[in-house]
Amino acid sequence: MRRKKLVTCFCFFILIFPSIIFGQDHLIEDTLSHKQRKKIKREDFKKTQRRYFLNLETVYARLYTEAAFELIDGFLTAKIGLEDNLGLPGRRTFFTGTFMHRFTPASGLYARYYGINRRENKVTEEDFIFLDDTIPAGTSSTAYFNTQVISAGYLLSIKQDPNAFLGAYFNIYLIWLETGVESDIGNIKAKLDYAVPLPNFGLLAMF
Repeated sequence: MRRKKLVTCFCFFILIFPSIIFGQDHLIEDTLSHKQRKKIKREDFKKTQRRYFLNLETVYARLYTEAAFELIDGFLTAKIGLEDNLGLPGRRTFFTGTFMHRFTPASGLYARYYGINRRENKVTEEDFIFLDDTIPAGTSSTAYFNTQVISAGYLLSIKQDPNAFLGAYFNIYLIWLETGVESDIGNIKAKLDYAVPLPNFGLLAMF
């Protein structure tokens, strides 16, 4: 009889023990402040999820560039195709880089960069106007067009999962353009530099 009571008590203890532990965990969690819970969540995030991401890609592009210049106080406009008229390459392979850093579960940094540099020497077949200079036919000239682009800003996490990520980025998009024509004949050296800051929004997904 005594053995039966001991077995019954042991079985009862086994059944209620998980509930006691669960209830204690709940009690401990409920007594934590919002700041403490956020700290625990950040520490778990650092241990379980990937926070840094670097990606390098190769891109093949078909390019067409046209420059237009106003002449005589805007009454006349001259247009020139840098590929068709000055021989710049219309196809180019270039590299791009992407960097992402999540410093908290909800916030991070996202940046992207690429650059395309083109330079070509060609003997012109007709007269061309570039900025304030005229490039005569038969002139051996070197034309170049360089583009540097960087996008950087804030990354907001929408979905947080160890195997998938979805976020939205709010960046500033900076474009540096540099183009010009150089020639020894007639001492022609026309150059134009231009920087353009633009807002940039988008979604970023990784699986």
